[in-house]
Amino acid sequence: MEAGTGPAFYTGQLVLTVASHKLAYAKSASLSMSTDTIDTSSKMDGSWATQYPGKRSWTISSDGLLTSDSAALIASWKAGTLVDITFKGNAVTTSEQDGSTTMAEDSNASGADCSGKGLITSLEISSDAGDIAKFSISIAGSGPLSGVASAG
Repeated sequence: MEAGTGPAFYTGQLVLTVASHKLAYAKSASLSMSTDTIDTSSKMDGSWATQYPGKRSWTISSDGLLTSDSAALIASWKAGTLVDITFKGNAVTTSEQDGSTTMAEDSNASGADCSGKGLITSLEISSDAGDIAKFSISIAGSGPLSGVASAG
């Protein structure tokens, strides 16, 4: 079988920054983007609805390890201040040769980095006996999400 290169995948990490300090050792993160729709249906459309894009919004949820620096998250939540968000995606490519697939970080490919400012809408702190304290956080975007890489 000839050597081939498959599509680029992304590994990701969430970086929360409060007052220029990187915080929150995230173990998982999820970025959701959505667009509201405006119904533009008329009698001319027959039995089909038509839509027009409205406002866009985004949210991030994450779980991570609580550190001494994480007190700034609580302070930001209490004060209702915006936090800086960077969702970093490192490009990973696959290659196939002789029936096996390998994955490697591709330093030449652009990542799927995006950033913005958001408001902490929920923050939960938990701890089990003998374990590192953890947090769960939800952040609603305030304004645009910039730098979203285009696919392809």
